[in-house]
This record gives sequence, C-alpha cells and structure tokens, in this order.
Amino acid sequence: MTGKVTPICLIQVSLAAIQKSGLYPPELTNGTRKVSFLKVVGNELRGTEKVTEATIARIDFFRADVNKLPAFSENNITGNVTVLIANTTETKRNILSLEYHFNIFNYTAKIATYPIKTSQQAWADVTTGKGTPVYFSVDGIDPNISITPPAIKEIRAKRVSLGYYDTRSTQNYMQPIYLFDCEARLEGDKTGVYYLYVPALTDAWLLPASTATEPTE
Repeated sequence: MTGKVTPICLIQVSLAAIQKSGLYPPELTNGTRKVSFLKVVGNELRGTEKVTEATIARIDFFRADVNKLPAFSENNITGNVTVLIANTTETKRNILSLEYHFNIFNYTAKIATYPIKTSQQAWADVTTGKGTPVYFSVDGIDPNISITPPAIKEIRAKRVSLGYYDTRSTQNYMQPIYLFDCEARLEGDKTGVYYLYVPALTDAWLLPASTATEPTE
C-alpha cells in the first residue's frame, strides 16, 4: 500500500477514539505513547519497521509517572490502553479495536509509607528465583512469532528501575516494584531480552499471593 499515515496522525486518531468512548483519564494525557507497525503473514501478525509493509498499526498508551516514578505495565511492552488501526490513508474509518484496562486511583486519599528494599536486595531475590519474568524475546527473532525459546543459561542485569506496578486487573493501590532489564545468554550462543519484576516492599510487608489484598496501613 502507498500513502500511509504518520505515527503522529495515528496517535491523534487513537486519542480521538478513546476520548469519544468516554474512557480518557487524565493519567493518559502526559503518559508515553508507542506506535508499532504490524504486517499479516499467513495467519500471524508480525512486526515490521517498514511503514510501507505494514497493514496494521498498534498504538499503546502508558500511564504518566506517579510521584516521579514510572508505572510499569504487566510486561513493560504493551500498554493498558491499546488501539489497533488499519494502516491506510482512510484511518478514521478503520479503527479495528480499542482495548482498555485502566485503573483510576486517588493518589492523595490513600497514602502510606512502607520500607523499600535496596536494588541489591531485590537482585538477591532474583538470584534465588523470587523474581517474576514478564517478558522474553530472542535477539533477531520477531517477538510476535510464537517459538519455543532456547534454554536460558545466564542473565545479566543491564538496568534496574524502581516504579509502580500497573496491572490490567482491578487493584486498589499501586505497589512499588523493581524492573530488571536483563540480557539473557541462551543455548546456541544466542542472546535475548529478559524483564523481571520484584516487589520493592520488604518481605515483612508482603502477604502470600493467595491472601494478598492490600498492604495494611
């Protein structure tokens, strides 16, 4: 196809669709927006960096920073508000879907102070198997393709960030977590991207998963 629209235009059209639905919270106003281009190959959607190849554009919206800390979605890749648009010049008529999973919080009515682990303590949790993997892709392979990944031999942390967990499920509070952005070394001399989350609250304040509802204030 020719005459494709620009990422800025796609974001504007997506914003208009969200606003028209009445589901546009203030937290999205200053949040990050990400445009990804996809093409249809057989029965699969695959990523492409060539706009002229793309048949669909995906626009992900992320929550604005909370208390100057980032909000991490469930995999730190896909936003909790996502719009799919047919990548044509007739964009306004070709919105394919709008997916909305966004919790509204009162950031001033429910505030409590809890002890936070250091990043070193959080990494120690990772090394003992307490980290939660949330994203994995093999370098050089489209992450949209379903594969059986090679076994991971070793992971090395490249960056660590403290932020808030922004789940798609209903939640009454935002829990602080650490994101470890790691390089995974795989069998066959391959490498990959590996994200893990670790709760930032010290263990004494964490309830077992089966009973956890909300931190005690």
